[in-house]
Amino acid sequence: MSLYEKGVQLQDGPLFHSESMHEPLLNQSYSDFGDKGPNLSRMYGSVNYDEIEDDDSYIGRLNKSRNLMGPKRKFQSNLTFKVEELAHRRYRSFVKQRVTWTFIFIIALLIERLFTVRLYEMENDIIYKIQLKLGLNTPDPEGELAAASILSYYQFSVLVFLHVYAALFYMKGPVIALKILVMHFLSIAIICTLQIILQDPRPYWDDPRIAAANCPNSYPFPSFASFSYIFLYSYGSYCLNANKYDDKKKVTRFLRRILFYTLLIALCSYEVISGYLYIYQLVFSIGYVVLFYFVITSFDTSISIIMEKSSLDIQSAKRYTIFWLVVILLMIMFMTIIYRESNIYVDTDWYQNYFTCIQEYHELKAAQDVPYRNLLGAWGSFLKTTVVYLALGAIFGTAKTFRDFEGQLWFKTDFADKVKMTLFSWICIAPSWVLIVYQFEYTGGVSSSGVGTYIITAFHYICLGYFIFGVLPYHVFRRCMWTNRERRMTFVK
Repeated sequence: MSLYEKGVQLQDGPLFHSESMHEPLLNQSYSDFGDKGPNLSRMYGSVNYDEIEDDDSYIGRLNKSRNLMGPKRKFQSNLTFKVEELAHRRYRSFVKQRVTWTFIFIIALLIERLFTVRLYEMENDIIYKIQLKLGLNTPDPEGELAAASILSYYQFSVLVFLHVYAALFYMKGPVIALKILVMHFLSIAIICTLQIILQDPRPYWDDPRIAAANCPNSYPFPSFASFSYIFLYSYGSYCLNANKYDDKKKVTRFLRRILFYTLLIALCSYEVISGYLYIYQLVFSIGYVVLFYFVITSFDTSISIIMEKSSLDIQSAKRYTIFWLVVILLMIMFMTIIYRESNIYVDTDWYQNYFTCIQEYHELKAAQDVPYRNLLGAWGSFLKTTVVYLALGAIFGTAKTFRDFEGQLWFKTDFADKVKMTLFSWICIAPSWVLIVYQFEYTGGVSSSGVGTYIITAFHYICLGYFIFGVLPYHVFRRCMWTNRERRMTFVK
């Protein structure tokens, strides 16, 4: 019998047992949620038994223990020790690679800061020539690019994300959807804070020859749109095991990647051609996605356990929701300090070009009543940080749902009922679309100013997240008999 055939007999050993340190409690309960959770073979590659069989360097370390065991126990101990040693070796290599790439990115970012002015001049000419060749160098409020400018408004993007998370919440499972949502929105808030710190201009701010598809007033780097969409796909795929190899799903995986890269190229091209982003800003924005992905996936197991204790485990959910409240309030305080300490006196040429864009696109609806500080730059980026309130509402709402159901696995229901819950939740998000469209029609696309706008947006997001994830499941879907009603299907710690 080969070493591999003997190794198969050891799957009840400590390395493969479901209660080992490599598979926490969350991974056992996630089998009900459609997520297998992190494991050694997924993170560091599958074990090569031929490599173990040819490696004799470990035998000497086990001489003493061999004399105390029978033949079968000797073999089990030897194999388990070798597999764990190989796993730790691969883990060290795994960490080393991530640290190296993170260090390279930080060095590249520091070098880029030294040559920003030269990059502006060079890329302004490139973008102007592209627009000139495509006939887009003159403002056209009714043109195709202006119609597609919905991508430049973070409010629309946030609602698109909310539709995605509502579908994940009711189709895949609440805990996995909450995990992706919270990490996604907290990362976006950090990115928007970095925008305030770095204070890079948009191409149409810096060069009057460049026409903008619309007139966004927030700092562009790192890119909100590029970061948020790429991070959603990459981290969502990681959490949902979408990259796990399966011959039966080879075509599906290929088509999904083709669709993603097609949309990514279209989004990046649009942001450059429309005068929103420089090319180097786009490249480094993708680098930030990789950096955040490395950091978050390195702590994936801990994050998963915290999310379970914040929602599914009703005994500890109250304590952990207070923990999330404190963390998010501290984040908001830090982001507010960064905003208040930011430089409000940006380049006067940026203001001039911004006002020119506003007058050409919005029929002279210039922001005359908007305070100087809230007109251009930091204020637009600071408003985007309100996505943390949506994450907070989702956390409290999910905890309330499981508390109302007394830990019951209410989402384990038929596919048709899951579709009904998803579609109904989408319908409940529709009024938010109407509200935002009306707001832009009324203001002409110019963001209103003051604390009132921030408070209204924050209140809107926290109520929306609480309603979609905390009110609908128990008070609506349970009454419609769309949820699972079997009391035996309850989470048991």
